[in-house]
Amino acid sequence: MFIKILKKCGIVFAALMFLYLIISLTFARNAGTVMLFLFTFFILILSVDFKFKNHRKLYALIKIAGCAYMLLCIAVSGIMISSIFNTPPNSDLTLIVLGCQVKGTSPENAYISAMLQRRLDTALEYLRSRPDTPVIVSGGRGSDEPVSEAEAMRAYLLKNGISASQIYIENKSVSTVQNIEFSVKVMRENNLPKTAAIVTDGFHEYRAGVYCGRLGARHHAVPAKTELLYLPVYWFREIAGAVWLIKN
Repeated sequence: MFIKILKKCGIVFAALMFLYLIISLTFARNAGTVMLFLFTFFILILSVDFKFKNHRKLYALIKIAGCAYMLLCIAVSGIMISSIFNTPPNSDLTLIVLGCQVKGTSPENAYISAMLQRRLDTALEYLRSRPDTPVIVSGGRGSDEPVSEAEAMRAYLLKNGISASQIYIENKSVSTVQNIEFSVKVMRENNLPKTAAIVTDGFHEYRAGVYCGRLGARHHAVPAKTELLYLPVYWFREIAGAVWLIKN
């Protein structure tokens, strides 16, 4: 009885996730889309008793592969979740805000994306509770961005009352590994506190923290909230990145 209920729930979940995947194609087409599709596909395979009289061995192999893939995703998700709770202590540290998309067609009409604003608002909340904390805004300029992400972030923080002397700019990075590498360099060159508190979306904290650790820098997480609509596909994209990171 329990197995039947579980399978029915699996079918409903798969149907909802396939619908979500169709919607997600309007805002994201990346590795996360593929990863989430496979996860949903394997849930459906395990929830429906397909009859393949001539391909039973192949069907069994697909089910085994599905279980292995789902367990991998769950295990990596557990690691990612644990990194979100690596909260900073009440001691001196340097805040590092990781950038993401800046929109607009020219420097005059540049504006930050909703995801970047949530990261900056999280940073503001932290800085207002610890006003002496130095902050590094990290992010270069993409080919489709009117200004560097660091410049846009600095302008937002200044507009919201953060002192210019408190803000350090890292505007060369074009990837997460460069965000961390170049920010740690800024931190050390300016004799800032050696422990970093990384502000980014929760799903991104694990990978950012690993890169920081590989540079020998102590680090903690100050996670920003992610809009629920975007969370599943971005979470699974980050699972792909985390798996690659673990392998390398």
